[in-house]
Amino acid sequence: MDKNEIRHQLDLINKNILESHSKQNNIGLLNGLNGSSLFLTFYNKYILKNCSLYKLEEIFNVCIEKINNSYRTATFCDGISGFLWTLIFLQKNNFIDSTNDEIFDSLDDYIIEWSMFCINHSNFDFLHGSTGSIIYVIKRIENSPENLKKFKPLLENFIKGLQKRYYEIISFNNFETIQEIKNRTYLGLAHGIASIIFTLSKLIECSPSFDTHKYLLDLYIKFLFSTIKKSSDKISLFPSWLSQETNINVAESALSWCTGDLGIGISLLNNAEITKDKNIRIKAIEILKHSAMRQDYKNYQLTEPGICHGYFGAFKIFTRAYNLTGIKDFFTAKEFWFRKGWEYLNENEMPNDFSILNGQAGIGLALIDAYTETDHKWGECMLIS
Repeated sequence: MDKNEIRHQLDLINKNILESHSKQNNIGLLNGLNGSSLFLTFYNKYILKNCSLYKLEEIFNVCIEKINNSYRTATFCDGISGFLWTLIFLQKNNFIDSTNDEIFDSLDDYIIEWSMFCINHSNFDFLHGSTGSIIYVIKRIENSPENLKKFKPLLENFIKGLQKRYYEIISFNNFETIQEIKNRTYLGLAHGIASIIFTLSKLIECSPSFDTHKYLLDLYIKFLFSTIKKSSDKISLFPSWLSQETNINVAESALSWCTGDLGIGISLLNNAEITKDKNIRIKAIEILKHSAMRQDYKNYQLTEPGICHGYFGAFKIFTRAYNLTGIKDFFTAKEFWFRKGWEYLNENEMPNDFSILNGQAGIGLALIDAYTETDHKWGECMLIS
């Protein structure tokens, strides 16, 4: 691929994001203003080779102003916990100077209150629930270990909630069905079991005081593996979700970050990196190898370029898998999915969406990886890294 063409596309994305960020309503990371800030950071450093990040200050000030004017969405995807995670990520990776903890201290109590509400209502969604806000809390503790004391009651409640949720899930016997969304158990990274597994792994890594809860991590992993469907007519190993009531068969899942085998596979591979569990690593590689073979349109079910359920999401995940394992199948797959994404951009208009999940910020970050031939750390925000 001609790097000049990639550079041209990146310049266009940068222009579009600079012109559009003032129109975005949300301040979160995956579907809000801070997706723009993450792209602009990587674009300035790795493409322009320029450390001038004046636009970041403007975006951060807009976020703070919105919060001061009663913006209360707290989710990782759309809201405050995603904004705060971004600040810590950029500080820890030396993109911006470290500041005092005033902004975090002023909002932590609200994050705790909101997370408790989600846990008490069994909302363990990564994008829109307690799992996402706990990812911020873990980042906060990693950055300042003394904060563990403040957050420990929340984290213990999170563990108790996951214990209760686990026994609710396994109490249902009829798992291969479709039904009303309120009764679904999702498996993928965006809404389900895979993100819970990743978060429990990070929590145990974050503090030895949570080592005693490794049994819960093992239970969720065992449950996830119990849902694999290996019949010959199944394109995917995992369904998108499990039902708890009706008898309608579940269709296979798309080759996506959000609900499919790809997100589950990379979550398990990352879990194995954290826990040093060789058996989990072997199983994760098997899942990802199965995914790498899904290169026929009717098998992969992708039609968009984005990260969430599109070509560049597959590119990012296989890039990570290749870098962790050195397996040639993953290198071949990442090249295939980059070509599919690039073909889309050449044949269609750029999505009129500026988010990391489905829009230009995410596509741009993937293009920066390709341009620099580097698996950059921005994948952390989607639990890919």
